[in-house]
Amino acid sequence: MLKEILEEVGPNFAIGSIPDPSTLDSMSEKTRPLWLSSTSSIPQLLDSSQSWRGRVPLVRARNHTATAVRSESHLCVNYQGELDTVADPNVAISQLVDADPNKPVFLTGLRLPIIENLEFRVPLDVCKVAEPFYESNEQVNMTPKYSFVDLHIDYGTDGLATPIGDCRKIWLLYPPTTHNLRSMKVVDGQRLRLARLVHELEGCVVVETTSAHAIHIPAASLHATFTLQGGFLIAKDFTTSRSLTAFSELLATGLDESLLPEARAKCFEWLERCLEISLVHQKIKESVSAWLRAEEKLASWAATQRGWRVSVRRIWDQVSLPDSATICECDKQVSETSFATHFTSTHLSFLFSTCQLRHDRR
Repeated sequence: MLKEILEEVGPNFAIGSIPDPSTLDSMSEKTRPLWLSSTSSIPQLLDSSQSWRGRVPLVRARNHTATAVRSESHLCVNYQGELDTVADPNVAISQLVDADPNKPVFLTGLRLPIIENLEFRVPLDVCKVAEPFYESNEQVNMTPKYSFVDLHIDYGTDGLATPIGDCRKIWLLYPPTTHNLRSMKVVDGQRLRLARLVHELEGCVVVETTSAHAIHIPAASLHATFTLQGGFLIAKDFTTSRSLTAFSELLATGLDESLLPEARAKCFEWLERCLEISLVHQKIKESVSAWLRAEEKLASWAATQRGWRVSVRRIWDQVSLPDSATICECDKQVSETSFATHFTSTHLSFLFSTCQLRHDRR
């Protein structure tokens, strides 16, 4: 697969020098633990027929795209792999027929009712790993041949994506290990991220998708895509009870900081949902560890976001924290104090107003 990328797009991305690349069928002994220890699962390639209620009418999807280009506010135009506010979106439509290897233009964030009405959903096979919750943010990308989406992370959520029609893509996916996220932070907001990091990232998995496949992208995974045959891709976000660790590591690394305000708010909204699901499924230890890992960032956000602060406090209010036999990971718990009292007063204090804290101390 990497050879085909080199043949189609050339050596610009240093693909040929990826250290120890794996496939899902042949994953190295070193790569698998990197995924399982840092996120919700390894990437999964699933039968896409489980994701649709009906068959996608490709020709009508193209026609609806032409209409969307004229009317949609969420539409983003990308030129040579980067967001471009000047490029003409109609060029992307023409490139579906006549692809340009030097100046590919593609569209992201399309909302096409003709596809939305077919109820794209997370297939049941994902449940073998973890139950999906809060399926949302469905959108369509239109990517002519040669389109390249540079290395990025989708808010920290889990994702599901499948090509439509003849579209064929190759994905490079990396686990959200502390090493990989810190490397990503160094080039965050810059161009040519994959080319800069390809020699140092760990745990690469290479996956090819066609319309027969739906790919599960685990929480906070770094990924880049190459389109080798143009067409459409539909994607949506969700979370699981096993996604919180990856999410907190992303925040602790500061990868939310370069997001636009609206996108950053969505990131913390997803963290709230992920925390709720984790605690509902009684993953208390994992939830506490994840909270402590990102505590500084969470406190900073809570200081200016009253609604988020109140919502998250209510989530913790529903939890029965462990008894005094449990010792906090922070190593600051006084021996006479129970874990529940310590954790609430020390690590959740920024969720409470000053008046509430005074009342609790009485």
